[in-house]
Amino acid sequence: MLNQEFEQLKSANRRLVDEVDALKSANQKLQDKNRSALEHTKVVLERLTKIDNNLQA
Repeated sequence: MLNQEFEQLKSANRRLVDEVDALKSANQKLQDKNRSALEHTKVVLERLTKIDNNLQA
């Protein structure tokens, strides 16, 4: 009885570990996308600032 319960807990633990690994991977991908978006935003803001400065000159 205890052996069966132990095996079920091991199986549940493995599923949870796999889920955590998948979530960590997804999180890393999202962080990478956020960094990329931030870099693109900085470039766009620099260009807009340059355009605005040229229009005000």
